[in-house]
Amino acid sequence: YPPLYYFDLGVEAMKQQDYLAARRFFTKHIQRDAFHDQSHYWLGLAYYQLGDVKRAEREIAIAIDVSTTSADRELYTAELDRLRATRH
Repeated sequence: YPPLYYFDLGVEAMKQQDYLAARRFFTKHIQRDAFHDQSHYWLGLAYYQLGDVKRAEREIAIAIDVSTTSADRELYTAELDRLRATRH
């Protein structure tokens, strides 16, 4: 399969609001490339849509840690702050 095969399927599943499939595809991509920050970010969003805020926060925190650009870290940090605000 091409390098971003499962990631692309995950994004498509998110567009279709099939969050279970998205979770499965992003998880498969992370098994292939654990340092792909966007996969962790999108997996976090899928978890959030599935109602698992703790896992969503954990995945987005991983995205922050493995991100290679300050712009992405800022985006992920803002999203993590937004998710944490929904818990209170």
